[in-house]
Amino acid sequence: MFISYRRRFDRASARLLRLELTRVFGDDAVFRDVDDIAPGDIFPQKILNAVNACDTFLALISPSWLETAADLQNPGDFVRLEIAAALARKVKLIPLLLNGARMPPRAELPPDLGEL
Repeated sequence: MFISYRRRFDRASARLLRLELTRVFGDDAVFRDVDDIAPGDIFPQKILNAVNACDTFLALISPSWLETAADLQNPGDFVRLEIAAALARKVKLIPLLLNGARMPPRAELPPDLGEL
């Protein structure tokens, strides 16, 4: 399982989710960047490898994540790259809406994220 999240808003939720998922499924079954990328690793490649290896992609979406939907317009935004890679692979993608968040309308998303 790959956990995708905005560090500046959803770090605590991602950490708690990882703790619970690893308790149930084991440490090797869950990927979260800060836990699974070592200093010196090539960050973009490790992210892409993890997305390509996962069978379930969990996209944490909080109200703050939606407020910064403009970040998703940046082709180099890591959350955008993660989600686009998961959608391209047709992996099971589960949006997790946190704290009353709503799904972003397709019109607010870049074309490669429209299926989110």
